[in-house]
This record gives sequence, C-alpha cells and structure tokens, in this order.
Amino acid sequence: MVSQLTLKSIGFVLVSLAIAIFVYFTLIPIGRPLSFTSHRSESKMNGGREGSSVSVNKFGKVGRVYNQNDKLKRHIPQAMIVGIKKCGTGPLRSFLNFHPSVVARDLEVHYFDRYYANGIDWYIQQMPPARDDQITVEKTPRYFVEPDVPGKIYKEFSPKTKIIIVACEPTKRAISDYVHTYKHTINAERTIQRKAHNSEKYQKEKTRLERYFKAGYLVNDTFESTILDANGNINENSAVVENGIYVKYLRNWLNVFPLTQIHVVDGEIFKSNPAREMVKLQSFLDIEPFFFEDSFYFDKEKGFFCLKRPERYCLGKNKGRTHPDIDKNAFNALAEYYKPFNKDFSRVLNQSFSWIS
Repeated sequence: MVSQLTLKSIGFVLVSLAIAIFVYFTLIPIGRPLSFTSHRSESKMNGGREGSSVSVNKFGKVGRVYNQNDKLKRHIPQAMIVGIKKCGTGPLRSFLNFHPSVVARDLEVHYFDRYYANGIDWYIQQMPPARDDQITVEKTPRYFVEPDVPGKIYKEFSPKTKIIIVACEPTKRAISDYVHTYKHTINAERTIQRKAHNSEKYQKEKTRLERYFKAGYLVNDTFESTILDANGNINENSAVVENGIYVKYLRNWLNVFPLTQIHVVDGEIFKSNPAREMVKLQSFLDIEPFFFEDSFYFDKEKGFFCLKRPERYCLGKNKGRTHPDIDKNAFNALAEYYKPFNKDFSRVLNQSFSWIS
C-alpha cells in the first residue's frame, strides 16, 4: 500500500512539472529562445553590445527574450510599414524582426483606420516592449490607401517617423488581393449563415463583410468578372483595381512627409533577392548591418526565400497561396491600364523598379 508520504511526494513532483511547463510556454515572452540565439552570439552581432535573444513560438511568430536587467518600455513606432497590401509586407516585417535593433509588432493594429477612437494610450499598449536603443515597427498595409492616415501619423507620432512601402507589379498584386478577399468573403458568408445573430463569431464576420463592402471590395466568382465591367472595360470602381494605382496614394504621403523619410522596397526584387532589399532597408533605418547576401536561401518545397542566418526560418503555410488560371486578355488589359500610373509612380519617386519598363 502506497504511503501517504509517497503520495505527497508524487503530488509535489506533478505540481512542479505543471508549473515548469506553464512558465516554459506562457511566461517566456512570445516564444522560447532558439539554440542559435544565445546572448553571447547576439552580442557579437550587435557589435559587442549585450542584446536580446530572437525567439520563435510554436505558431512561428518571431519575438525576443530579453536579459533580466534590460529596461523595457512600449514605444510609439519610429518606423511604419504602411503598405502595399499583397506585396510582401508580412515577410518584410518577419525578416526585419530578426534584426537585434528592431522590435516589430506581429499583428496588424489598424489603429488609424479602425480603432482611432481608442486613443493613443491604447495604441501604445499594442506595441511590443523594447529597449530605448531599439526601433519599434508597426505594419498595417491598409494605411497606404487611407487618405487621412499620413496626417494622423505626423500629428500623433513625429514628423520624423520613417515610412516604409513595399511596391510590387500591380496586376499580380490584384490577383493576390482578389484571392485573399474572395476566400475571406466566402468564409464570412458561410459563418454568418451558420451562426446565431447574437454570437460573437457572427458579429465578427458581419463586421468583416461590412468593411470589405465599404472599401469597395465587391468580388465576383471570378477575377475577370471582378476587374472588368459588363462592356469588357476595366472596372475602376473595384478596390482590387484601384488599390494598384500606387501613385494616387503616394501623393497623399508626399503631401505630409518628405521623400527622404519614405523608403520604397521593390517587391519583385524582394521576392527574388530579399537580401538586396533588406540591406537597403537597414541602411534607411540607420541600424547596424545584420542582413547580408548569404542571409537567405530559396526553399524549393515552399517556393519562396527563407532566412538562413542566424538560423533557418520560413513563413507559415498561409503564405504563397495558389492563384487561379487567369484569362490572358483580361490580365493584359489590366497590365496595360496600369502602365501610365506605374511610370508616374517611378517618376515621382525618382526611382526605377524591376517591374516598370
């Protein structure tokens, strides 16, 4: 017969084990530190300065584990990734977050376009903790096309806020935007049909649909019928089309911020040679070199580039969605429609792009 003392001992061990598991998966900030991110190794990467450790949790989110004596504080972002939707802002943010001088919010906050009434204090609480010598970065691609956002950032944050834009070939972007919107629209409609009207899920998906419709995202069953009207002309009322007129929205930003504070990443080069664009970006942010030509590798199975150094890291399975076959005439018509806007975009920036001839 097991003694009472033995039962107490077993109980103590089980409780201790449960506490250890809880601390390991919950209290460690964002995720557990990977083997490559010892404080010693990152200190060398920081030019000798003792730094924080990069971490990745079980969901693939990149974050940091800090030293116990680090003084952390939530900051207003010094740099903002404001767009462009479906041009690679997610991968850019994920890669950038590996830089020891950068702390980036993992989810889109949508403060300036949805939750502005919550106030600046609420917004700051959405930011990840950082040291004073680190740059806080937020990414919400919707900001690029919202006319009031540049002025709000200038007023609420600082006139010196650095603006980051990822611009890719707009016809391909439109296809990605359509696939993304169609999927979420269908899922939202199905949820609304299944759930009770007073359920939280119902209200969430109903709000999602209302936002899509308000923004002009009226997608049909095919890409072609979404971008073309009944007469076969480009449907300029579709947000899928309109959001590809980059120069229209760029001018809103240049009315507020000088060109020296705006950095535009070539989205097509970023896909084919991310190191090249990351090197330029870290120079724009005025942070020490961390990304180099050998920092990335092409994953044949996933079909896109992943981070190789300091450790292999790839984006989640939701990246790189399969696109439907598109009618060649519709594709060419949209590409031709964008040509003059593309040239204006390049001219205003005084910058050449791999996707503009």
